[in-house]
Amino acid sequence: MKRVFKFELKLATLQDVMMQEGAIVQSIEVQKGVPYVYALVDPSLPKKPVEFFMFGTGHEVPDGPIQFIDSFQLSDGQLVFHVYLKLYI
Repeated sequence: MKRVFKFELKLATLQDVMMQEGAIVQSIEVQKGVPYVYALVDPSLPKKPVEFFMFGTGHEVPDGPIQFIDSFQLSDGQLVFHVYLKLYI
């Protein structure tokens, strides 16, 4: 049976988040000033690193196999970040 789990995101351009194999990323939400990625996972499966890119509005986004996930705001909307998932093809 699958469940929705949350995983903390750091404010970093590139980061690995340990998630269960086959995780389906659903959204990004902020709780108490901390961004989290929510994903549908099978808790019985082993975890592996999943690469995320995070960019502020107006920052350069590299070309390549990435998929937009979601945007979120911090500091009462003064900071807006956009999160992408690195795709492996």
